[in-house]
Amino acid sequence: MAAERPITVFVDLAGEHMGQQTTDEFQRAMALHQQGRLAEARAAYEQVLRQQPQNADVVNLLGIIALQENDPSVAVERFGRAVALNPVNAVAHLNRGTAYSMLSQHESAIECYERAIELDPESNASPYYNRGNSLQQLKRYEAAIVSYDQAIELESDLDADAYLGRGMALQQLGRHDEAIASYAEAIALEPGKAITHNLQGTAFHELERCGSSLDCYDRALAINPDYAEAHNNRGLTLARLQQYDASLASFQRALDLGLRNAAAYKGRGFVLSALE
Repeated sequence: MAAERPITVFVDLAGEHMGQQTTDEFQRAMALHQQGRLAEARAAYEQVLRQQPQNADVVNLLGIIALQENDPSVAVERFGRAVALNPVNAVAHLNRGTAYSMLSQHESAIECYERAIELDPESNASPYYNRGNSLQQLKRYEAAIVSYDQAIELESDLDADAYLGRGMALQQLGRHDEAIASYAEAIALEPGKAITHNLQGTAFHELERCGSSLDCYDRALAINPDYAEAHNNRGLTLARLQQYDASLASFQRALDLGLRNAAAYKGRGFVLSALE
């Protein structure tokens, strides 16, 4: 059932949270950043930093570029410098937590998210949502649910992802009915996300509500026909219904799509035995 949930990074390229007056060179660097010209933006930010070595906002933006270039180790160092220069910048703490999360250093990430929340408890749902993700990675599911609920209370554009994460944590605790309801909230907000339909299907499967489970997998596959995990899960449910030919086809499709999952091989083997 494991699935990756997105980590949010707070990027302010409009200058609204900049602590120091922006220069023309800074504005040019941000424009390059907005255009996705990361190497040029990095060089321009570094030029500004040579002129303003204490500018925490520039260091924070250099950290964001490191994240965008998938280099979280460098990002951790840059966000650490930004925090040292301006310890009360909640955004830098949040982004540092994101970098730690990408490195799977979740205890350190949680410390950063909690510092961001302490500094700015009401204007940004991201640290609550990201903290929920890290808590879930650490299998602290009850605490993760609380954190997702706090993110949802802020009514942000993260609500669909927060309901999704909340559903996953509930499912890990065996609270499948509640998980189904949480997935339904996520689907109502963002119906085109295949993973949510797939996970809702697994919760129905656990409750042996096979018809509802298959409906969920079909919706997931209508959104993404090449979703290997949904084909595999569909195979498991069809096998439970003793629809072995259809189950075998689903398992085979999952394997053809590159899924290397012990459950898929085991399920396929079971169905082949049943068909003999």
